[in-house]
Amino acid sequence: MHKNQIWLAFLSTTALVVLWFTAVSGYELYTFFALNSKTLPVKMEWTVKGRSSDRFYLSVEYQYRVKDDIYTGESGFESTTYRNTIAADKALNEQKDKTFPVWYATGHPGTSTINKLFPLKSLFYTAILWGLLLYFVWLGFYVGKFKAQTIFKD
Repeated sequence: MHKNQIWLAFLSTTALVVLWFTAVSGYELYTFFALNSKTLPVKMEWTVKGRSSDRFYLSVEYQYRVKDDIYTGESGFESTTYRNTIAADKALNEQKDKTFPVWYATGHPGTSTINKLFPLKSLFYTAILWGLLLYFVWLGFYVGKFKAQTIFKD
């Protein structure tokens, strides 16, 4: 392995970033698989929420029944934003007629969501970062081996 201190610091920082992304992706994947049961909502109330003065998104408060108990939840569709309240209200009127399934955890029915999405983007970025980290480790060994061969030739 190449023993340059700057290289080792860079490699350590890269490894920490990769581990952070791996932990976040693992949590998102765990959450996706933990929400393993679904039911239809009893009641849904849509609202428009603002992230900033020119970013709005839809949010829904819902009630659902599991066995004989009624639970409430809230999900925000923050990945789809609108520039103004007129566009958000138009989208809200389109969404009011639709019925989405409520996904909840069987062991803990109070944990729920309506927008269950597979974390493909997060997993893809994590895989790319692991590839980069392995490449940098290989590069460090390659440079270290090449440097060791040139030192011993003289």
